[in-house]
Amino acid sequence: MTVAEKLQTNLDLVLIADDMTLNQRLLEKMVVNMGLVAEFASDGFEAVEKYLALKPSLILMDVNMPGMGGIEAARQIKHLAADNFIPIIFVSGAEGQDIIRNAIDAGGDDFIQRPFPFELLEGKIVALRRISELYQQVTELNQIRQSEVEVAEQLFSGAIESSNVGLETIRMHKQPATTFSGDVQLTAYRPNGDLNILLGDFTGHGLTSTLGALPLAETFRAMTAKGYAAEEVIAQINAKLYRLLPTGLFLAVAVVTLEVDGTARIWNGGLPDVMVFSQGNWYSG
Repeated sequence: MTVAEKLQTNLDLVLIADDMTLNQRLLEKMVVNMGLVAEFASDGFEAVEKYLALKPSLILMDVNMPGMGGIEAARQIKHLAADNFIPIIFVSGAEGQDIIRNAIDAGGDDFIQRPFPFELLEGKIVALRRISELYQQVTELNQIRQSEVEVAEQLFSGAIESSNVGLETIRMHKQPATTFSGDVQLTAYRPNGDLNILLGDFTGHGLTSTLGALPLAETFRAMTAKGYAAEEVIAQINAKLYRLLPTGLFLAVAVVTLEVDGTARIWNGGLPDVMVFSQGNWYSG
């Protein structure tokens, strides 16, 4: 099989790094019998080069090889792999707890000493390939989640919070506990000049938490612009979200109305107490 063909089948490609041809052939026979494809490296330098060129799905690594040994090669390969999981099984006649410890510390995922029954190594290969597949699935799910988080952030900043008003008067600081949460801040003027400020916290994170954010913002701004008081706005928001949101997803919210005469009216439903500072004094409620 050519290098180009092996690149096409890298998900089933096993890199065998060993300086002894006999060991290479014995391991190749076992690997081929498992339906996998073998590629070879005779020292640590070549093992690193072959990893970069072929991206094998698993590496069988000897400890003692000329030039760069297997332990240093494993360390470099794991560093190059970064967040990608590349299983490395040390297959060696080397003995001693220090060698095994150093091999594992360098990134080895398992260690097997010669001589050994092929069934034992086959079982380790099957187990590590299964772990590698699960790791890949988790990685893909995390990538999907990250994409959803980015969409949610764009939605909040572009379509929901970009229309906020009174920012020359109000200072806002949002620091979610996770990468992106369901926190939303909205502001809108009533016709008489009062300023309604809404702080909401949806259950869930990422894109899930934005399901109710659009109808929330639309209802809040439309009713505030028509002059409705905070209690009426909240009642309408509650009725709309009750119809739209699935079971288990809900909104905790607080609304502060800054009236033109300088007073403030606060309505709180489900959020921690609102703290008010006034001329060096404060109270919560």
